[in-house]
Amino acid sequence: MRERFAAVAAVRRFLADPARTHLNAYQRDYDRAQLTDGLLDLVETLPAAAPETRTAFLDCARGFLAGADPRLFPALPVELRMRWYLIRAGRMADLLALLAHEARNPAGFAVAGPPLRKRAVLPLGGSAAGGGRGGAGEVPALELPPGVTRLERADFPVRAKVAEAVWREGVWCLRGYAYIRNLAAAHRHSYLRTAVLSCGRRRILLPLRPLLMPEATVESGQEQHCYDWSGFEVRFDPARLRRGGRWEEGEWRVGVLLTSAGVVRAAALGAAQTGSGAAPGAFDAADEGAAGRVRITPGYGQGRLGLSVARRTRRLAGHRVAAGVLEVTVAAPGPAPSALRLTHQGTGTVVSFPVETAREAAGPGEAGVPRPLGRRRAPRPRTAPGPGS
Repeated sequence: MRERFAAVAAVRRFLADPARTHLNAYQRDYDRAQLTDGLLDLVETLPAAAPETRTAFLDCARGFLAGADPRLFPALPVELRMRWYLIRAGRMADLLALLAHEARNPAGFAVAGPPLRKRAVLPLGGSAAGGGRGGAGEVPALELPPGVTRLERADFPVRAKVAEAVWREGVWCLRGYAYIRNLAAAHRHSYLRTAVLSCGRRRILLPLRPLLMPEATVESGQEQHCYDWSGFEVRFDPARLRRGGRWEEGEWRVGVLLTSAGVVRAAALGAAQTGSGAAPGAFDAADEGAAGRVRITPGYGQGRLGLSVARRTRRLAGHRVAAGVLEVTVAAPGPAPSALRLTHQGTGTVVSFPVETAREAAGPGEAGVPRPLGRRRAPRPRTAPGPGS
């Protein structure tokens, strides 16, 4: 324990050396890294540590905190501010109680106070105020100053996930859950929820129907708050994406707007681990004129749900393998393509294959079917020569 803090102190002395003025500015960053990550493993070992080890930790940690820039502490997340305040105050018993609570409820606390002055309270002397799973309870026994327990916007992250995203009769059906961490959703009307689709300056707002989803509480990994009623469901007609009755290509972001206990948060929707929520399918909508069809493709860019609207100028109509030859059939409106070009993403190598054009006579009601259909053949794969070839 003492050797670890001695190493930290040696680095701090090196960064503060007047002979190395170009490094002095990094001392603040180093101290922040120790407060948010570097020393936390030592804090988390305290519940199982011997009394003399705990005493040594308090002596060393308080020495480190005394030399750190005091302006670092207000910028820490509330759960870390509470930890380091108790350490600096030498309140080991309260620190151990806090660590025991966090082991069951990571970053968990009850929320109290008016909308613009929310504060965290720790249910160490009773159940959570504001009623998570157990309803209203006693006021927590642990006392902390207001500057330590105050809550900022960053202390209210949103957990939002898509469980199902499917197309039913041309309507996009979306189901999932979304809640603000530490603000319970124990009842049907605990939250006001709205889906927001945005593309440039355009906005489409859709009310979300509350849905009972106990798996939201189970997957939260804590036992203090109930999020059973954080589920939602929405049905969306893709025709609303059109402007003036016409399709416009573009990328739409899909998110949620949540309001609870005077706290308002907007967030993107993340993917599920499996199922349609992880890999939603596309939908082809009819387009006007000779353009054919428009493809609406849900997907996740950087972990955020979105919708892509694009006209389909070429589409895969079929494929098969016969006698070791791959045949790909592509529907292409307008003039017949002359070749199929393949580009290897890793090397940039380009290979072209000739196209066989097959014209079909249009039957009744087939005037809008894009033609011609091109059959593109790839050569047989070659086997690598053996040793000595």
